[in-house]
Amino acid sequence: MWAPFFDLPKDLGCECTGSSAHPDEEAPAVRDESEPKATAKVPQTSAASAPLRPGTVGLGSHAPELKIAGLRIRGGPGRCLAGVPLVQDRAYWEVHVIEVGPPLSSVLLVGVAAQGPEEHLTQRLGATARSFGIQFGAGEPLNVGDVIGIACNQATFPVSVTAWHNGAPVPAPMPRGLKGELWPSLFLSDCVVDWALAESHWKHQSSRPQGFEALMPSRGLIGD
Repeated sequence: MWAPFFDLPKDLGCECTGSSAHPDEEAPAVRDESEPKATAKVPQTSAASAPLRPGTVGLGSHAPELKIAGLRIRGGPGRCLAGVPLVQDRAYWEVHVIEVGPPLSSVLLVGVAAQGPEEHLTQRLGATARSFGIQFGAGEPLNVGDVIGIACNQATFPVSVTAWHNGAPVPAPMPRGLKGELWPSLFLSDCVVDWALAESHWKHQSSRPQGFEALMPSRGLIGD
């Protein structure tokens, strides 16, 4: 605990114990209690940590356990779908990890799914028909700053979904049963992510295969 120090009149003298201070040395400065006390510094939120703002495509259906702000998703467990289905043959998007829970508690699956009944939103990708997800976390922990890149190719049969983790390709099984209208989808639990749907949000442009573009708005949403 800090205790105030007072200068004694020099003619009284004092005996210093536990110190080799010279009598002619200046005494430590005494804090002026009239001065305002310094306050603890509070970490500032940088522009980079603010939620990404939706462009032409935003977020759509999601589980009630998820909280949405712009393109930022937190909480879980549950699914979140993009605001539009895949209307192009080849699409690419990214997911940026903003916060994670205790070690090995955070789980993230990225992929595609059909727009099913509401109860599907609480289930992992791959647990329901016409859904597929590549898992990150659990066995190998997620880290703040991780960038997950996803490319979906509907020009081939079967439909292919390819992933990159911080620019490195991720081995994944071939999806099965993906047909009809599909929606870019996430499943997350105990983490916070930004869903980078617009090209201007991407951090690993080098991962995007040639011919793959950002998710396009549904034809029914494109203005004249």
